[in-house]
Amino acid sequence: MPFAFGHLIGAWILIKLYEYISSKKITRLEWAVYMFGAILPDIDYLVEWIFNTPFHRYLTHTLAFAIFIGIITFLLFKIIKEILITKKKFRTLKATTYGLLMTLGIFVHLSLDMIYSPGIILFWPYNAWYSFYGLSFMSYNTVANMTLNLADYINMMILDMGLGVLWIGVLYWYGKLRF
Repeated sequence: MPFAFGHLIGAWILIKLYEYISSKKITRLEWAVYMFGAILPDIDYLVEWIFNTPFHRYLTHTLAFAIFIGIITFLLFKIIKEILITKKKFRTLKATTYGLLMTLGIFVHLSLDMIYSPGIILFWPYNAWYSFYGLSFMSYNTVANMTLNLADYINMMILDMGLGVLWIGVLYWYGKLRF
């Protein structure tokens, strides 16, 4: 999925399915970490905007990035737990859970990006683009020059906004969101 709502909804559906199947509820902090992981790979848009250079779906859309960020998240929550161990509510904080949720959120993002051509460079620095439609060997410059025409891009944005409105509507309908 090329836009934020698509990634968030895909991640939300997966974790709700997990809650339904396992009959377990995840905490708000676990939700936040997981959903942040689901949109984190698109942080590379900042590099594109700041430096005016093609960078999307490169380093942040790789298996190495997912594992690295999962480890960083684990370590961060391990440090937080050690600092806040005196507070009763943080004694049950499980750093492993947060590291795994962050990594899972990133994997959901990568899986959704594999739906669209050309896919992602999953095993960076090996320059092969993986998608659900197959494997292609292209240089990053070739992929960066493959752009959607304006009409297709606008249609994708409208679809993403529609998904966002639908998602907000469902949350409102079930009383999870109040205006």
